Amino acid sequence: MAVLFPLQMVAGFDLSSRDVYNPRRVDSYHIAFLVDNSCGLLHHVCHRYLRHVAQIMHDINDQMTNTKFAVIAFGESEQDVNVWSDFDSSLHEDIEEYMQYIQEEGECMQGGNGHTDIASALLTAQDLLSDADGDNVKSIIITVSQCIDSRAESLCESVAPSLHDDHIQIYPVNLVRTSKAENAIQSEQFATHYLSCLMKNFDASTHQICVEDKATMMQEDVGETVQCLLAEMNRVASTLTPTPEPTMRPSTSSPTADSAETTQYPTPEPTAVPTREPTASPIRHISWRRPSPSRWHTNENHGKQKYSRYDDSDSVESAPKYQRRARYRRPRGGSIV
Repeated sequence: MAVLFPLQMVAGFDLSSRDVYNPRRVDSYHIAFLVDNSCGLLHHVCHRYLRHVAQIMHDINDQMTNTKFAVIAFGESEQDVNVWSDFDSSLHEDIEEYMQYIQEEGECMQGGNGHTDIASALLTAQDLLSDADGDNVKSIIITVSQCIDSRAESLCESVAPSLHDDHIQIYPVNLVRTSKAENAIQSEQFATHYLSCLMKNFDASTHQICVEDKATMMQEDVGETVQCLLAEMNRVASTLTPTPEPTMRPSTSSPTADSAETTQYPTPEPTAVPTREPTASPIRHISWRRPSPSRWHTNENHGKQKYSRYDDSDSVESAPKYQRRARYRRPRGGSIV
């Protein structure tokens, strides 16, 4: 299965390098596909493989604007490198014709002897990308590997730095168990790291290599693989997006040498006399004890016991309302016992 990521892409997304490219000035994308012709595939598997590569190209073309493709086959040695089409090909005018050309003219049944040379194809792709016409072009290589180049150490030490110096971004797609060659990729775990050194600043916790098994490759739908590729491109773009260029206008009309000069109402200077000790808390000395019994009589005839300032001879109901509710206040006309 292809490794999936949330797809947060729109047509014409930015893949600009912060060292060279301004995201607002990328005019087009040149993408070189590297096709594996070193595994000695069976005829029907080869047919599906070529169709798979062509469909990936087609769907990426739909998602990204102003794209041009080159297709390069690699085999067991440098002599097996074959450029099927370059960036000046007239096939770019019709993507459907381009797909048909790859399926009919492509080769993937050679090899199978345990030898693979992807390094020579990478260098060839680098030359094509360097010679491509146009300013503000973003260069990308997508490798679709089935067999392992045993010289991975030298590949990482010599080829990868050269590609990074030219600001070429590489995105591997590794296919598992598609061939019976002795150097075929057999493990998904291995596939998730094979050629990872080609990806600049690769970190397995934040980046991912797209991996497929044979069953996925044999299917007509390549949506999972394309989603994986575009998601990883978007992830890399988010880490390489340059800081916006400084504006031509300063934030103020004159340099801010002194805040008192540039602000109309500066903050008042601190007072010379410090504030006295804080005032005591207004609730510190409040007593929450129940009030002591009143000296006044209580009215037994008014339901609940209430404090009254009238004696038994007076009627509570005859007093005004404001006097009925009054407490602990000397009455004007009542008697105090």
